[in-house]
Amino acid sequence: MLSPTTQLRNEAPVTYYVFDVLALDGKSTTGLPYLRRRTELDDLALSGPRLQVPPYRTDVDGEQMLDLARRHHLEGAVAQRVHSTYQPGRRSPAWIKQPLRANTEGIIVGWVDGTGAARDGIGSLLLAAYDDNHRLVYIGHVGTGFTTATRKSLRGQLAAIERPTTPLDSPPPARDTRRVRAGSNHGWSAMSSTAKNRWNCI
Repeated sequence: MLSPTTQLRNEAPVTYYVFDVLALDGKSTTGLPYLRRRTELDDLALSGPRLQVPPYRTDVDGEQMLDLARRHHLEGAVAQRVHSTYQPGRRSPAWIKQPLRANTEGIIVGWVDGTGAARDGIGSLLLAAYDDNHRLVYIGHVGTGFTTATRKSLRGQLAAIERPTTPLDSPPPARDTRRVRAGSNHGWSAMSSTAKNRWNCI
């Protein structure tokens, strides 16, 4: 494995979160109960700008932890039996992850052509929503959760309403619009595009 360059570390900083210790001084700690492993981890006093040991709590219930995670825009919470051992190679039933899922509605305003096995379908869909000033603005793209058949079907439906203008108030980031194709059945117009950059809104 190659070490990242200083430039890469500056452009894509990564924080390492340590929440368990599986070996210490050359000896396995996987057979120790969770609270004992956490004590060993805390005794290491690990800290730094890119190294964090997340806190744990034994005096609050699950709903309180989820509410705290929600208020801090975290992914969710993990609950683990305090006397459980670490079981390598399997997801132990002694711990449960409860994710927080944020949902929003978006308008399909374009797509990126698929590649490889998805070359006959869409690679991802470009999404938009109306802001407080009633402008249609780009909010991101989604390319997961589609079967091969769904990708082809979406490609066919979107190609049928393909147009050369964008319904967006301003263009999305260039990194998200490579090989973008789209169209509009509402007559919106915006920036002109190249032959491969067309827009839609459905």
